Amino acid sequence: MRPPAFNLACSSRSEAAVNARVRPFIAGIRDACGQFGVKRLAIFGSSTQTQPGVVPRDLDVAVRFDAADLRPPSDLYFGLSAELERLTGLPVDLVETDAIRNPYLKDEIARTEVVLHEEP
Repeated sequence: MRPPAFNLACSSRSEAAVNARVRPFIAGIRDACGQFGVKRLAIFGSSTQTQPGVVPRDLDVAVRFDAADLRPPSDLYFGLSAELERLTGLPVDLVETDAIRNPYLKDEIARTEVVLHEEP
């Protein structure tokens, strides 16, 4: 059994920067992090745009899993993706931060991310 996860918001952008369509799901997203061995999870893109009229068509998620978790990585990845889709009703674009090579994607994440879960 895994110990309870820490849920520390550690971003310079606060939850107030989360789109109103996504904001009601923050607690559920954090709970899912504990279920699927997540060390850090941030949403980015349209999910963090608060301008009137911006309605996210998907949930963009940057995630880092706990390397010490003994479950198969594919179970963690696809399990988290499915749970986030179930929670939000949105298609989920899940990217592992350690696998990102595209500099434009890295810049987009750095510019718009809101960290919803981070373990020390």
